Amino acid sequence: MLERSPGARMLRRLLVNPVATLVLAFGLVIDAESQPRSTLVGSMFSSPKCRCGMAQPTGVAGFAPDGEMVLMRPDEESWDAATRAMAEAPERTVTLWAIGGRYGEGLWAPVTDTKSVQIHAEAGSEVSSEGVARARAEYARTLAERWDWLTPADLATLGARNIRETRVLWGGVAHSAAACAVVAAFVWSLGWVPATVRRLKETPAVRRRRAGLCGACGYNLTGLAGSRCPECGAEQDYSVASSSGGGSEV
Repeated sequence: MLERSPGARMLRRLLVNPVATLVLAFGLVIDAESQPRSTLVGSMFSSPKCRCGMAQPTGVAGFAPDGEMVLMRPDEESWDAATRAMAEAPERTVTLWAIGGRYGEGLWAPVTDTKSVQIHAEAGSEVSSEGVARARAEYARTLAERWDWLTPADLATLGARNIRETRVLWGGVAHSAAACAVVAAFVWSLGWVPATVRRLKETPAVRRRRAGLCGACGYNLTGLAGSRCPECGAEQDYSVASSSGGGSEV
């Protein structure tokens, strides 16, 4: 076995022990619980609410013959007005609903931030494409009251089309890389386990011989030549003690 440098031996003493294992495991669990459920690790632990979206209430835009538009929101108002508009002039109404959300994805911490909003519009036969765009834009403004992550630029875009944007979170990339390094350190810190298991399986005789005592009677053999105990005459098998205690260094 190659001689280790003093720095490597010190690092091993700091990391390869039960205390280091517990500290690293505790830190990993606490950090994993703080990750959103949209990440792989976060999905395995309890986590705070993520900023995921959901289906939003329906809106009904009604157009008068002169082109004036009124957006009705049955979730906040009565369904009567919306139902009446759809019954009296279905060709001049636009029914809208939306599905969307903002979420981060990654192995450990979010490394991408995705923003997705889909507005579905069912327009009557007399509603022009410009009318549909007006209805979408007005409905998008109501979404901003529920989704605070929508920007003015998003609202302007939603008048014409749906949005789905993804950007890289470099802070999340660094966080995930650091977490992987801690996981590697945690695995390395478990190096004390095999030696501990071997020692737990040792017989009292082996433990006495490893401590420099006679395996049979416990007489102190330190500094004595030969392999036979002068007290009881028992032959000492030091190869067993050596193989039992030599696994603490890897």
